[in-house]
Amino acid sequence: MFRLTGFSLVVKPIVALFLVLLILTGGCSQFNQSSAKGCNKIAILLPETEPAQRWEGSDRRQLEEKITEKLAIQLRGQDLTLLYFNADGHANQQFKQANRAIEQGACILILGPSGDATKIVEKAKKKHIPVIAYDRSIDNGKVHADYYISFDSEYVGELQGEYIASQFEDLSKKNPYKLEKVNNKFVIINGDSDDNNSILLEKGLKKSLKGLMSSQQLILVGENDTDPEINIPGWKGEIAADKIEEILTKYFDLKIVWVANDGMANNIIEKLVNLRYKPGQILITGQDGTIGSLTKIREGWQSMTVCKDSKDIAEKTALLVEALFEDDQNKISKLLPDNPDYTDSRSYVSRAVYPVTIDNFKDRVSLENDKIQLENTCKGKK
Repeated sequence: MFRLTGFSLVVKPIVALFLVLLILTGGCSQFNQSSAKGCNKIAILLPETEPAQRWEGSDRRQLEEKITEKLAIQLRGQDLTLLYFNADGHANQQFKQANRAIEQGACILILGPSGDATKIVEKAKKKHIPVIAYDRSIDNGKVHADYYISFDSEYVGELQGEYIASQFEDLSKKNPYKLEKVNNKFVIINGDSDDNNSILLEKGLKKSLKGLMSSQQLILVGENDTDPEINIPGWKGEIAADKIEEILTKYFDLKIVWVANDGMANNIIEKLVNLRYKPGQILITGQDGTIGSLTKIREGWQSMTVCKDSKDIAEKTALLVEALFEDDQNKISKLLPDNPDYTDSRSYVSRAVYPVTIDNFKDRVSLENDKIQLENTCKGKK
C-alpha cells in the first residue's frame, strides 16, 4: 500500500493487485459526475504485469505520483483516493475490476485496456464517468473512450523497420546477419489482433520496408503464403516462441524476426537458445525497453528495442485529470490536439520514443555500477 501523509510518500509492499492511495487530510468532496468536476476518486486500470515491465515499473508509479502532485493543491484539505487495478492480461478480469471501481465511486477511469474494453466504456457512459484510454485506443466504430493518450505506434513500427533497412545499406562492409542481396526471409510476429497498436506497428514497419520488399530483398514468410503475418493472442510470449519454432522447421534460413514487443522477443530468444542458435544469428527487434531485452541486447541476442518515455503520457494524463477536475474545457482542448484516423476519442499521441541498440546503449540506458536500473530504465529522448 502507498500512503501519502501530508506530502511525504511511504512505500509498503503489497500482494494484491489493488491499491488505494489516500491523502490523509480529512474532509470529503462533492462532484458533478457528468463533467467530473471536483472528482477526487480516480481509478487506474492497467492491462498486465507481463510481458512489459513498464506497466508496474514505470506507468503505475508515474501516474500515481503525477496525479497526486497535480491535485494536491486543488483539493485544499479534501481526500484524494486512487484505486489501482491490474488485469494481468485477462479482459474479463478487467471488466470486473472496472465494475468494482465504479461501485466504489470512481468518477474518472484511466483505462489501459486488456482486449476489447468497449463494454467498460459503455457502462461508464451510463454513469456519466469519463474514460481516458491509456496507451491503447478503445474504439470499435460505435463506442469509444472520451479521451485517448498514447504513443505513436506507427512511428515505433517505422523505427523498427528503419533499423532493419539500415542493415542493407552496405552489405559488403557491414553484414553481421549474413544478409544476401535478395531473398532474405523474414517473419512478422505481431501482438493481439484486437489491439489497434498491432495494426499501427505493422503499418509503420511496412512503410519503412516497402522498398526492400518490392525489390524482393526481403521476403515475408509465415504459416501460410496468403496471410503470412502472425498475430499472437494476448501478446503471449510462449505462443510466439512456439510459432517461431514451427516457422524454423519450414524456413531454416530465416534471417529476420520482426517482433512487436520485448516480452515476446524474450520468449523467442529462449526458444532459440534451446534450439542451439547463437547470439546474433537472427536479427530480432522489440519495443518497450524491458530489462530482459536490454540484457539480451548486451549479450548479442536481441538487435534492438524501442524505448518509450512513460513520463510523457503519464504527465499528459495527470494534466487531463486536473483539467477534468477543474472542468476547464479550454485546457482540455489544448492538451488533446491530435486527430488520429483510427479513433474518435479526443487525443494526444506522443512521439517520445527512441531506438536502443548496442551502439547507443550507454547513452540511452540507466546504469549503476554497470547494472540496468528498474526505475527509469531508459534515459529518455535526446
